[in-house]
Formats: sequence, C-alpha cells, structure tokens
Amino acid sequence: MQASLDSSGLKSFTRALTCISKYSEELFINAMPNSVSFSATNASLSAYCRFTYDRSFFTKFNIGDGNVRDGISDLDNMEQVQAVTGQLCVQPLLAILKHKTLEKSLDRLDLIIVDGVSGHEDEEHDTLEGKLIVRLHCKHGIVKTHRLLLQTPSSQLHLHVPEALNESHVVIGPKAMRDMIDHFPSTRGKADPQLTWVFDEAEVHVRSLENSLDGKGAGQLATELTISADEFENYDIFATPISFAFHLREFNATIAYAESMEAILDVRFTDPAAALYVDVQSDSIEGLFAMSTSRVPGAPAPPAAAVPSQARSAGSSGSARGRAQKRPREDSAARHRTPAKVVERVEPSTLSRRRPVGPPPAPSLHASEAARQLPEEPLFLPGSQMSAADKEALHASGLGDMDADEFNAMMEDEGEEV
Repeated sequence: MQASLDSSGLKSFTRALTCISKYSEELFINAMPNSVSFSATNASLSAYCRFTYDRSFFTKFNIGDGNVRDGISDLDNMEQVQAVTGQLCVQPLLAILKHKTLEKSLDRLDLIIVDGVSGHEDEEHDTLEGKLIVRLHCKHGIVKTHRLLLQTPSSQLHLHVPEALNESHVVIGPKAMRDMIDHFPSTRGKADPQLTWVFDEAEVHVRSLENSLDGKGAGQLATELTISADEFENYDIFATPISFAFHLREFNATIAYAESMEAILDVRFTDPAAALYVDVQSDSIEGLFAMSTSRVPGAPAPPAAAVPSQARSAGSSGSARGRAQKRPREDSAARHRTPAKVVERVEPSTLSRRRPVGPPPAPSLHASEAARQLPEEPLFLPGSQMSAADKEALHASGLGDMDADEFNAMMEDEGEEV
C-alpha cells in the first residue's frame, strides 16, 4: 500500500490515531482497493473503534505489490492486489505525526507498507520483517523517513453489527454530551468510572454507579443528572424505560474525536447488556465505535415488547428463554460485572482451512457399500493358498502365476548347492 495526504488531511488523521491510542496500544491496518481502515480494541475486547478512509481522502492512493523497494515509486504505476494487512504499535507512529513543528512545515505525507523480502541486492532491504515507511516531505526540500516494524496480524478483528427490530436511536452533538459528563467529578483524571443511563419517554437520567466510585473524596459523592429529550437532535426510543451502564474511558475518547472533527454522535443501542454503537461521519471518513454495556443492579426489567427482539437477536429458543427466567437475580448481577465482548478475534488460518460448502466426495459416501460388494478374504489362509496381494506381487515381479507350493519349493531350492 502507498498513500499520500497533505497537511490538511494530516490533522484529521492524527486526531483518529489519538482516539485509537485511548482504546489500545496496537493498531490494525486493512487496506482495500477503494479504502483503508485503521482499527483497535482494548485488552478485554469490550470496546472497539474503526476509522475507514475512502480513497478520495488521499491525494494519491494505491494498493500495489507489497514487495516493492524501499524507495517509493510512482503510485500510479503500481499493480493492484486484493488487500494489505498489518499490525503495529500506535504510539511511535503518533509521536512522529504529532511533532510540534510538523504541522507548519509539512507539504506531503507518504505512508508506504513494504512486505519483508529476502535475497534483496541491498542488505538494508534484505529482511523478512514488514515495515511501515512514513515519509515526510517538508518545506525547503527536506525529506524525513521513518521506518516502523509492521507485523503480520495473528488474528483479525471481527465486529458484527446486527440489525435489530428493537433498536433505539439518538443523535446529539459532542459538546452537549461533554457538558453532561463533566458534571460527574469521577470522570476526570485517569479513572475509568461507569455511568448509568435511563432513557425515558421525555427525559434521560444519568447517574454515577456506586461501585465505580473510589474510596477517596469522590467516593462520598453520588451525582444524578436529568436531561430533557429536547436536547437531542433525534430521540427515538423503541420501548421505555431502558437502562444500562458502561465505562467512559473509550467513550470520552470518542467524544473528543467527534468534537475535534465538528461531527455529531449517532448512537444506537438495543437491550441492556447488548453493545452500544456510535457512528461519527465526516468527509470521506467513517468512524464506528462499539462499547459493551451492562445491566444496572436493581433496575426494572426491559419492557415486554423488547423481549422477543432480544431473544431473536440472541438466537435462543423458547426453552432457553425459560431457563433464563429461572436464573436467580444474584447470578445475573454477578455475570454482568465483567464487560461483555463486542468483538472477536478470528484466526486467519481457520478461514483458509474451511472447506467449500457442498456435499462430501462421492467415494466417502459409498465406501462402505463398495467394501461390502468385494469378496471377503478369510482372516487366516491355509498354507497351500496365497492371498490376492501376494499373487499380484509375484506377477508384478515377473515370476508369473504360481501357487504357494511352487513358491515354497523355489525358495527351498535356492538354498541348495549346485
């Protein structure tokens, strides 16, 4: 992959990387012929973010042969391939792009992915390790080149966004959301508190979750906030009331990114303990964020109208729903203390080992029937008889057709002296 962008595109790209760094230290790159995506997930797989850039975002964009030389060639002359993937640490890349003098001096940024090549004529390029080359074309003809180690992903992140019938949808600006969250003292600093959200017909109730408060001064204060539904640009709740809780570390990073891009937060959710999805759209950039939620202890059960949709999305049968209703409340509360996974890691090798869908080969179906049709051979043969395999071996050796007595006589004669 080889892509170029100017100084204006560098700003939004750096903002996305800053947001990704709040989710994880590892950055996954997946480049396709018409777009490239940068994604990350936290250690518990309970939060996920992905930024997809259309090829129109870049001044030049091409998915070329990964075995190109280190020196960038003409981007328009590269041979197209299917996809390019890679994984690297986001902090070194972010440190390069956030240099204090770069924004004023940069003319063009080149991002080049080079696969490992062995047997290259240049010893510097003779390596089995892939690289992400960051080339900065600055004013006065200055060119800075940085090479970052690019690893082959051991697994791929798979996020499934279901289309549920009981989906609720709210739209709000990032500044309004920031003003709401700033009223909670525990959200400041490096802590990762939880807030509970109760969406009613005309109001939203937000309060701090008691078990997320620390043992210091903030632990003595529980805050509750009520917001009118008129503060939202769109407020469409499938069935009220619906309540859930989620952590704010990744959500705060999402708000900061949307605020820097002057974009709105498009929030979608279904049932308590299901994932919360946030879309942030801007020119040629699609941001998708997913965060796990948990049930609020002591909160009322979801409305009956939401139960069938939840059961269908989970794929559970009627007997399974009956078992879920019999589960004690204490067990349910304990299960939701651990954040659920919103993304799963898929091993690439498992995809390549999958066989095409279809009927098994015909021989495997009729092997037993064919075996029954063959004449059965006794387990023990008399001394004067030879097995079919022995006869075939003698015939193939050029000795012709002979029985067991003739074969034994021949073997005995070979021991006599002439």
